[in-house]
Amino acid sequence: MRLEKRFSDGFYLNAHHTWSKGLSLASSACSVGTDACLGRQDVYNLRADYGPNSYDVTHRFVLSGIWEIPFGRGKRFGSSLSAVADGILGGWQINTIYQVQSGFPFSIKARDVSGTRSSFFPRANLVGDPHTRDAE
Repeated sequence: MRLEKRFSDGFYLNAHHTWSKGLSLASSACSVGTDACLGRQDVYNLRADYGPNSYDVTHRFVLSGIWEIPFGRGKRFGSSLSAVADGILGGWQINTIYQVQSGFPFSIKARDVSGTRSSFFPRANLVGDPHTRDAE
């Protein structure tokens, strides 16, 4: 989604919001910071590996603005400047960009305490019901 507005007096405002969702079995080629080289948890159940890509950014918002300073030939201030002075002092802008985004997904990895080396980077498994209440 994009909103754009040109105001009078040299103001310009631009806002973008992006919503996306990237899902796959492997994010990208093997490299540092990706989960693509982890191998399959269960070769008979590939859906267990299906999930967000390591580069997925669900939400991203960017706001930018421009203000053309009203100084120089044809502007509110300094309209009688010479061509040389206008070339130096006129035509300036103040710009800003603000960006915020959601974080990247991650995988929880575990140590291979069994010593079987079934995978280079074993994933942690949930054991038991995480929603049970502790005994009081």
